[in-house]
Amino acid sequence: MPKEFSLEFKQLAFSIIDFVEKEKNGPSIPLNNVTDRVQAILGVSERSVYRLKREMKQLREEQEDFVRVTRLSSPSQLPTALSPVSRSGRPKAPITIFEQDTIRLTFHYLLKNKMYPTIENILSRLLTEYPEFPIQSKTSLRREMKALGFKKIDELRSSNFILYYHDETWLSKNEEKTAIWFDANGYGRLRKSVGKGPRLAISGLISVNGFHLRSLDIFKCDELHSMDNNHFVAWMDSTASTLRSEHGKSAKIAIIMDNATWHNKLTPESEPPKRAWKKQLIADWLTARKIKFESYMTKPELIQLAFSNLPPKEFIVDKVVNKYNIEIVRIPIKHCVLNPVELAWAGLKSYVRQQNVQFNLNDIEQLCNEWLAACGPEHASRYFAHVYKHEETFKIADKNAEQLESDLIDSDDNTGNDTLSDGDHTDD
Repeated sequence: MPKEFSLEFKQLAFSIIDFVEKEKNGPSIPLNNVTDRVQAILGVSERSVYRLKREMKQLREEQEDFVRVTRLSSPSQLPTALSPVSRSGRPKAPITIFEQDTIRLTFHYLLKNKMYPTIENILSRLLTEYPEFPIQSKTSLRREMKALGFKKIDELRSSNFILYYHDETWLSKNEEKTAIWFDANGYGRLRKSVGKGPRLAISGLISVNGFHLRSLDIFKCDELHSMDNNHFVAWMDSTASTLRSEHGKSAKIAIIMDNATWHNKLTPESEPPKRAWKKQLIADWLTARKIKFESYMTKPELIQLAFSNLPPKEFIVDKVVNKYNIEIVRIPIKHCVLNPVELAWAGLKSYVRQQNVQFNLNDIEQLCNEWLAACGPEHASRYFAHVYKHEETFKIADKNAEQLESDLIDSDDNTGNDTLSDGDHTDD
């Protein structure tokens, strides 16, 4: 079956083909006139071409700067051949902010490419890209990842934490059941209006006992979801206070959430400078953090100095929740199977679409409250059982990867011993 192209792609392709056809007998625009040629090829204005070139240049500079500074931040510029087997007695490798970000970037790179983010895979990727990376062993990497906040949820369970999973969803005024019958005249659909209409945003926590009803946040929004960091942080502040008062001062509580943008807004103190900033803004950023610099330094030099002294990342919501001695744990990106709330939302939406016959937001909100109140331990236990099953799948994959690596190391050791024995026998 031929590949289908979007209308925008076709328009761009037609413009390129037309330009190439016209240049069969030689260039119609001089080859050294890059701006005019790009303008003619893409069919855009000169101003748009300059803007695209600036954005491309800025993106390349950021990528080159990140790779350059990451590599230069290693304490040694010469690669050292170290045995992967004997690591005892090695001093702890110093880790810079850039190298911490490199570990995070590698973790999410594996997820994007549908690879398990095991210690082995992360270390292999790091050493392939950065042979001089200061961490050279699984033990050191595991210790560093725990320090960076990569935690296993089962460790929280074994420490008797009370776990709440968080997520948001949205329901439109015109939610309807789609699997229905029609008669010969096309009758059967109840909704007459067009479009999805205004929506409700629902933000909530679920535990093994069901939804935490006292903290449910249901509010109206437009067709674009209106959740932002300010609203979310205010809600989390109130929710954390409620949880602490309910469970007492000594209870260990953790909230597990995904990586939505409004969950991960940095505090002003930990926000890095932007390359688009003017030189004075970068200088002010350095001054505010008591980082010394010379007045004659150029903007690129100031940026590099700032990147070499970035403060640890601190999320606003983590800081707010920590006031109540509650821990925040984030689920890896694209791992929604590890969040039981996702299954709960599916049940909620099915119920609302089945019962929604008036198509107004007040009815939608009432139906939501009905279903969420009825979602008790018997329902939640099924959602959590589904999550536990997927957790076991990831654990088995991790163990298999570790065993495979161990077998390969043993095989290499045996091969080396066999070769040495043969040599000794030949010499005799």
